[in-house]
Parts: sequence; structure tokens; C-alpha cells
Amino acid sequence: NNNGGGIFRRLPISEFEPEFTDLFLTPHDLNFEHAAQLYGLEYVRVSDRAGFREALGKSMYDTRPFLIEVVTDGRYDDQRRRAVNRLVLEALHD
Repeated sequence: NNNGGGIFRRLPISEFEPEFTDLFLTPHDLNFEHAAQLYGLEYVRVSDRAGFREALGKSMYDTRPFLIEVVTDGRYDDQRRRAVNRLVLEALHD
């Protein structure tokens, strides 16, 4: 959960604020707890690697279905995606 619209960070419009945030990101400030309840799922919300590891470990040994919501920072996600893309391209050109 990157709070909505993160995929649009790939567009050139992402350089223009506040229009980009207002018209493309459209932050929703929602979580998926109610969706999990609607379907009878166990729900865990995490925001770091340690929390994810713990939630994943718990879900692996439970017979109930789990929804693990991972809260991420959309800007950081986009930066990491771009960095990984650069590394892949460099490796392919070597």
C-alpha cells in the first residue's frame, strides 16, 4: 500500500507539483483491514522488513488465510525500481 497512484510516478507529469499529487497520486489514506474482515481473513499491517518477516512467519503456520498489508513510501519505491532497472541494464550490457 503506497497510499495510491504510485504507478503514475513513472510519467513525466510527476515532476510538476502540486498538480501531480492532486490529479494523479490522489492519496486515499486507507488501509485494507475492512476488506480483510469482509472476506474473513486474518489481517496484519506492517511497515518495515522485521514486521513483514514476523507476519509472514505467522501466516505460514496458521491454517487461516492472511492478508498482509505492507505500507510503503511511493517515492522510495519508485527510486528503488529505477535503481534496479539501471542495474539490470548495466548487467545486460556487460
